[in-house]
Amino acid sequence: VSEAEFINTARKLEIFTLKQCIRLPKRYTFYLGQRIADLAVAIYEDVIAANSIFPQNQHEAQLRRDHLLQANAALFVLTSQIEVAGEVMDLNATAMSEWSGLIKSELALLKALIKSDHERFKGLS
Repeated sequence: VSEAEFINTARKLEIFTLKQCIRLPKRYTFYLGQRIADLAVAIYEDVIAANSIFPQNQHEAQLRRDHLLQANAALFVLTSQIEVAGEVMDLNATAMSEWSGLIKSELALLKALIKSDHERFKGLS
């Protein structure tokens, strides 16, 4: 697994999510689609922001960690919103499965990255 695979997976998740939200009936856009799309965009933005920080001290390492934790939390919220959308609109099982797979992959990648960052940056002052 590439070190930056978490960025690629977040990008795939955002693109897939936007494609799904565009397909939603217009009446659901405001209530479900926009919120789901915003979460996917936020996840990608947070992983990009985290990756742009090259910690030289503990404060910068914490800023990087904060972005990763925000992305992680947004993934859980995204999951719950997709589940709600699936129940409200009876979404396609194939799309739900692909969404779930992307989210699980990103969660695993972020968990591993947070753990490796902890080890890598624990010596900073």
